[in-house]
Amino acid sequence: FDTVMQVLPIRSTPDIQFELQNISCGGDRDGFVRLLDTLADFTYGLAGPSYFQTNPALFNELGAGSYALNVAADNGCDTTYFFELTQPQELTVNIREDSIAIVKGDAVPINVSVSHDSLFLEWLNLDKSSVNEVDSTNYVLAPLESGLYILEATDGRCVTSDSVYFDVLSREQVYLANAFSPNGDERNNYFYV
Repeated sequence: FDTVMQVLPIRSTPDIQFELQNISCGGDRDGFVRLLDTLADFTYGLAGPSYFQTNPALFNELGAGSYALNVAADNGCDTTYFFELTQPQELTVNIREDSIAIVKGDAVPINVSVSHDSLFLEWLNLDKSSVNEVDSTNYVLAPLESGLYILEATDGRCVTSDSVYFDVLSREQVYLANAFSPNGDERNNYFYV
């Protein structure tokens, strides 16, 4: 018998270490996967919601969802890691009205809905004396000039906002004479309407 012998290196299934970063605020795309040890003869691919990329040491700008990290050696062995990137509930603040016409000097009640009870709310570009907070979601506003007024909400980490446009109308005073004296002294001799 003739014997042919060939020596083949046997490699184990690729095993790597990686770090995951979940999304910081609802709706953002700031999650990432960082490979902590990469080898030159391996290829790396990440697939997920609207995402596919190969071979970087950092897969970034990831949104929430399920992902598959595939690590393949050049000898055909591969390993796939499955994981989920999560996000906190998205913050929302909603001012029910988009635009309000108001006479200068008057006040109007504003109702606001929020996604979390513990949000810190602050009116931007509105004189503090023009805001009366009834409770955490009801305000009475008396803006002094027309413009876009923004309500910002934060939980200390994430920020969102909504706005309302106030059209502040002037209350012009018009004075009309209620009597005239046609006596020729050139004062109140005529009455015009």
